Formats: sequence, C-alpha cells, structure tokens
Amino acid sequence: MRLIRLGHQPTGVTADIRAALTAIGRGGTVVGGAAVLGGPIPEGQPAQPGIAPAIDRAIDAVIFTPRAVLVVGAVTLPEPALHLEAPLNGQWRADGWRVESGGAGPNPAGEALERCGRFAARIRELHPMGEEAPVGTVIAVGPYVGHVEQPATELTGSIRVLHPTATSMLSATVSMPRQQDPLTTGEVRAFLAALAPDATHPGDEALLAEGFAPSAASSPEPTPADSYLGTVESTVPAPAPTPVANTAPVESTAVGTAQQQFGNPAPPPASPAPPSTVTPTSATGTDQAAPAAVTTSPTPPERNQAGYGQRRHTKRWLPAVALTVLGFLLIGVAVTAMVGGGGSAAPSHTGETDPSRPPATQVAGVSFVPRATEATSSCAQAAFGDLAAELETSDCRKLHRASFTARVDGKPTATTVAVLSFPKRETAETLRKLAKRPGTGGIHDVASERDQWPGPAPRFAGAAYVTDTHKSTLRLVRTGWIEEPSRRDDPALKRVAEAALQLPLP
Repeated sequence: MRLIRLGHQPTGVTADIRAALTAIGRGGTVVGGAAVLGGPIPEGQPAQPGIAPAIDRAIDAVIFTPRAVLVVGAVTLPEPALHLEAPLNGQWRADGWRVESGGAGPNPAGEALERCGRFAARIRELHPMGEEAPVGTVIAVGPYVGHVEQPATELTGSIRVLHPTATSMLSATVSMPRQQDPLTTGEVRAFLAALAPDATHPGDEALLAEGFAPSAASSPEPTPADSYLGTVESTVPAPAPTPVANTAPVESTAVGTAQQQFGNPAPPPASPAPPSTVTPTSATGTDQAAPAAVTTSPTPPERNQAGYGQRRHTKRWLPAVALTVLGFLLIGVAVTAMVGGGGSAAPSHTGETDPSRPPATQVAGVSFVPRATEATSSCAQAAFGDLAAELETSDCRKLHRASFTARVDGKPTATTVAVLSFPKRETAETLRKLAKRPGTGGIHDVASERDQWPGPAPRFAGAAYVTDTHKSTLRLVRTGWIEEPSRRDDPALKRVAEAALQLPLP
C-alpha cells in the first residue's frame, strides 16, 4: 500500500489509520493499492476533475485498491472502550454505557458518514464504472476500542465500523464489494490528479507493483508464436527443379531452431518422402509455373499433417508426466520435512496432537499448550493505542509474542503473552506504568492474527490483565475464557495470568 500524505490530520484517530496502513507495507502481495491521507472534501459536483473548491473539513483517508475504493472517516469517542456496540442507525454503547451522538443523528457517526458520502459521490464521478463503482465506507473509531460489534445484517453492506489496525483494515478491504477487472494505472493516475493534484504521485512501475493493471496504451499487442515460424519457413529456398525421388526434405538451421522453440514436430525421418508435385510459391506470394514436378520441402500445412498424430500423443502424455513429476516433488518435500527438519524448523500449530508441537508446559499447576509464537524487532507494528505511539520512539529491540490455551476447572482459557526488550530498565518501567492504565492500548494477539486458535479467536474483552518487568524487559499478559464472558477480577483467570508471567515462551 503506497501512502500519499497531504500533511493534514483531521482527528487523533488519523494517526492510528496511518499506522495501520503503514504496517501493511508496500507491494501487492496481500492487497496492494494507494492511499491518500487528509484530502479535502469537494463541495458540489464540479464539471471538471480536480477543480472542486475545498471546504474546511477533510477526509481522513481514501484507499484505492486494484478492485475497490474505500473512503475512511474517523469518529473520536469520549474515552477508550473495550467493547463498542455500533449499529449504523441505532444507539451506540461503549462497555454498556450510552455514547452521546453530539448531533442530530442517533450516534456519533452521522457527520463522518456525511463526509464519506460526499467523497464517495466524487469518486463515482471519476470512476469508469460510474454509479456501479465498488466504493465502500469505513468508520474508524478511537482513541482505542478492543472490539467493535456491528449487527450481522449490516456486514453484508458496504459500510464497516472498526478500530483501525492493520488486521481490521485488511479484513474490511477483502470483505467489501469488488469489481472483476482491476483498475489500470492510467485510471489511478486520474484519481490522484483530481484528488491530490499538488502531491507527488507514484509512477507506473510502482502502481504495477501494487497490483494495478497496465494501461491499454502501454500494453503492446501480443505477437502469435507461429508468426516467427511462418516467416522463417517462407524464406527457405526450394531445391533445384530436378525430379529426385526419396530425397530428404531440406531444412535450414533456423527452421530447426524455431521448431524447438515453438514445439512444432519435425517430419518423421524414417519414411521416405515422395516427390511433390505442388507448384513452388515465391516468398512474396506470386504464383510461378514450374517446368516440371519437383521435390520440395514440405510446406507448413504438410508438416502439420505429418506431425498430427505425434502432436496428439504429445498432448496425451504431457499431463501424465507433469503429474508424476509433481508427485515425486511432494514426496521429497514430505520426506525432507520428516527426517531433515532438525531443531531449526519452526514449531507447527495445527493441533495439540501434532508431534512437532512443543509439549505443554506446567507452571504453578497450570498446563499451557502453545498455539502460536513470533519474534520481531518491529515492536510498534504489533501494538495499538498509546502504547504503539510510545514504542515508535522507545528504541524497542525485540518483541516476542506467544499464545496459549489452558484448562481451568475443566473450562478452556486463552492467554496471550508479549515480552518487550529495551536497552534500559527505566524504559521498561515507564512503559509498564503506561500499559497498566486502562484504555492506553496493548499488543495484538499473534494467534488471532494468524488464525491459529483451535476454534474462533477469543476476544479478550474483560480479560485478566497483569504486567511485570525483569531487568530491561516488560511482560504483558492477558487471559480470558474461550467459551464464556470474562471478568478482570475472576480468581481463576488471575491465577492463569500470573502463572503466565513465569511461562517460558517457545
């Protein structure tokens, strides 16, 4: 995802939107596209693109993916929340408390929806599909929301309410309506010229790397493979006009090379070729009479007829050979994985019975089963809220994340652990004080990001939360029930969370 920043930050939530889009990274491997941040909202319906007068408000972001467009508007809540009920046409509730709208609508999203609707109308004007263009809307809420609940009937539409993280933005992008053919680089340049005329735009090479299709003007017509072969064959000189029986066909090296390149079969060498009685044809296509019947090289139609049976057999055995080779490759990979993995192979997280999974670890009477693990030096990209902002400048050296399941009184629990390493002990203590305050953010669960929980990913809403420091490292632990709501003061959850403070990470 390429970002074009226009320098204006309408709300505090915009920083989280930018961080989420930045964390996606460049290139079209996952989604691809280009995003304009802080663009002015057009007023009215201008006749020419790019000349709309700007009003005082600005859109937080507009995201052009190869097959869809997302318009993002931010809503700032009075305070952080762990759980937000956010129906588009109903009352919002944060942790059970009513959220005042601050306007005429039933919830605070009315003004953001109006801004996004105005911008979406402008996008449809410029889009080659017009009113049928797949333009979605994202209402980004903050400063922090642990989980946003939107009615299931609204999830089939083109509007999403979410807290902006890399995971939630990707999920919204792939679930929105999409067009069949990708936008071309020329169409994207037209969008950017109209919406951000003064900004520096990525070139065609960068847009192609983001998954956009090449413009028609820059894509040459494909040349048929047989055209080169036909040109070579038409220039092969005919033999002398003396009748010679059982003479092998004359072929130049160029023809043989072309046959190898394009797969045309050569004439069977075993059977003698009878004298040909066709009239020679010049390279320019003008008929010339021959004084007598002569033996000539087979013309392309004759060569195709001679090799027809051979080509049919080739088409029959090629798939069989390909499948056989693929089978041997798969067997080799499987054998290598079983006998040659050694200790350097990453642990598997497909199930508790997987022999490659590390065994359960007993700590303080709790048996923890690992589900996912990751170590990275990009600490801020895995964080959210105020903690993510602090990690941007804290010189965090390493983040080690792991997820575990454990059973307590016969009921399953989920535990997510994050260990942050810093060069100084003071930094770890400072960030611990920040992380202990409610609503200041945290670290995303790695098993939820990778979809490696045995069932649906736990929400961790109301989970028991403990922190600890050891020298220059900070450990954050959250534990919640998997099949029932959690409470922070639940003694069973607190016991598991405190045991996880001493849990070695895989």
